[in-house]
Amino acid sequence: MLKRFFLFILLTGLYASTSDAATPPASYDVGIIKLLYVDTAGNLAFTLDKGFPNATSSKQCTAPNGFAGIVSPNSTIKDALLTAKAMGNTVTIVTQGCYGDWFNVVSAYLN
Repeated sequence: MLKRFFLFILLTGLYASTSDAATPPASYDVGIIKLLYVDTAGNLAFTLDKGFPNATSSKQCTAPNGFAGIVSPNSTIKDALLTAKAMGNTVTIVTQGCYGDWFNVVSAYLN
Protein backbone atom coordinates (compact mmCIF):
# COMPACT_ATOMS: atom_id res chain seq x y z
CA MET A 1 0.00 0.00 0.00
CA LEU A 2 2.80 2.41 0.93
CA LYS A 3 4.66 1.62 -2.31
CA ARG A 4 1.53 2.41 -4.31
CA PHE A 5 1.18 5.74 -2.51
CA PHE A 6 4.76 6.72 -3.28
CA LEU A 7 4.37 5.57 -6.88
CA PHE A 8 1.31 7.83 -7.12
CA ILE A 9 3.30 10.75 -5.70
CA LEU A 10 6.12 10.09 -8.15
CA LEU A 11 3.82 9.87 -11.15
CA THR A 12 2.01 13.02 -10.08
CA GLY A 13 5.34 14.81 -9.84
CA LEU A 14 6.42 13.52 -13.24
CA TYR A 15 3.18 14.71 -14.81
CA ALA A 16 3.63 18.12 -13.24
CA SER A 17 7.21 18.24 -14.51
CA THR A 18 6.10 17.72 -18.10
CA SER A 19 3.18 20.14 -18.00
CA ASP A 20 5.19 23.39 -18.14
CA ALA A 21 8.10 23.99 -20.50
CA ALA A 22 9.61 26.59 -18.11
CA THR A 23 9.75 24.08 -15.25
CA PRO A 24 13.21 22.52 -14.78
CA PRO A 25 13.45 18.77 -15.33
CA ALA A 26 13.03 16.45 -12.36
CA SER A 27 15.94 14.33 -11.18
CA TYR A 28 16.32 11.29 -8.95
CA ASP A 29 18.96 10.67 -6.30
CA VAL A 30 19.34 7.63 -4.04
CA GLY A 31 20.91 7.42 -0.61
CA ILE A 32 20.43 7.32 3.13
CA ILE A 33 19.29 10.47 4.92
CA LYS A 34 22.38 11.70 6.74
CA LEU A 35 21.61 15.12 8.25
CA LEU A 36 18.05 16.22 8.97
CA TYR A 37 16.86 19.79 9.56
CA VAL A 38 13.40 20.76 10.85
CA ASP A 39 12.14 24.06 12.23
CA THR A 40 9.12 25.34 14.13
CA ALA A 41 7.44 26.41 10.88
CA GLY A 42 7.34 22.76 9.83
CA ASN A 43 10.01 23.01 7.13
CA LEU A 44 12.14 19.95 6.55
CA ALA A 45 15.47 19.58 4.76
CA PHE A 46 18.08 16.85 4.64
CA THR A 47 21.28 15.64 3.05
CA LEU A 48 21.94 12.20 1.61
CA ASP A 49 25.05 10.17 2.33
CA LYS A 50 25.89 10.25 -1.40
CA GLY A 51 24.71 13.83 -1.94
CA PHE A 52 22.48 14.88 -4.81
CA PRO A 53 24.71 14.35 -7.87
CA ASN A 54 21.85 14.13 -10.37
CA ALA A 55 20.10 17.23 -9.05
CA THR A 56 23.42 19.07 -9.07
CA SER A 57 24.32 18.02 -12.62
CA SER A 58 20.86 19.02 -13.88
CA LYS A 59 21.57 22.55 -12.58
CA GLN A 60 18.24 22.89 -10.80
CA CYS A 61 19.74 25.44 -8.42
CA THR A 62 22.39 28.06 -9.13
CA ALA A 63 24.09 27.70 -5.73
CA PRO A 64 22.84 24.55 -3.94
CA ASN A 65 24.01 24.01 -0.36
CA GLY A 66 23.75 20.19 -0.41
CA PHE A 67 20.28 20.01 1.14
CA ALA A 68 16.97 18.98 -0.39
CA GLY A 69 13.83 20.06 1.38
CA ILE A 70 10.18 20.84 1.54
CA VAL A 71 8.68 24.06 2.81
CA SER A 72 5.62 23.32 4.96
CA PRO A 73 5.39 19.67 3.87
CA ASN A 74 2.24 17.63 4.32
CA SER A 75 2.36 15.20 7.21
CA THR A 76 2.50 12.09 5.00
CA ILE A 77 5.77 12.90 3.27
CA LYS A 78 7.25 14.37 6.45
CA ASP A 79 6.40 11.19 8.40
CA ALA A 80 7.82 9.01 5.63
CA LEU A 81 11.12 10.90 5.56
CA LEU A 82 11.41 10.96 9.36
CA THR A 83 10.76 7.20 9.43
CA ALA A 84 13.40 6.61 6.75
CA LYS A 85 15.91 8.64 8.78
CA ALA A 86 15.11 6.80 12.02
CA MET A 87 15.36 3.37 10.38
CA GLY A 88 18.35 4.15 8.18
CA ASN A 89 16.40 3.14 5.06
CA THR A 90 17.62 3.94 1.57
CA VAL A 91 15.41 6.51 -0.14
CA THR A 92 14.96 7.70 -3.69
CA ILE A 93 14.34 11.43 -3.73
CA VAL A 94 12.79 13.21 -6.69
CA THR A 95 13.68 16.90 -6.89
CA GLN A 96 12.60 19.61 -9.27
CA GLY A 97 13.83 23.18 -9.09
CA CYS A 98 14.92 24.77 -5.88
CA TYR A 99 13.70 26.75 -2.92
CA GLY A 100 16.45 29.15 -1.92
CA ASP A 101 19.57 26.99 -1.65
CA TRP A 102 17.63 23.70 -1.24
CA PHE A 103 16.69 21.31 -4.00
CA ASN A 104 12.88 21.20 -3.99
CA VAL A 105 11.59 17.71 -3.09
CA VAL A 106 8.69 16.61 -5.28
CA SER A 107 8.32 13.05 -4.02
CA ALA A 108 10.15 10.23 -2.26
CA TYR A 109 10.41 6.46 -2.33
CA LEU A 110 11.34 4.46 0.73
CA ASN A 111 13.36 1.60 -0.78
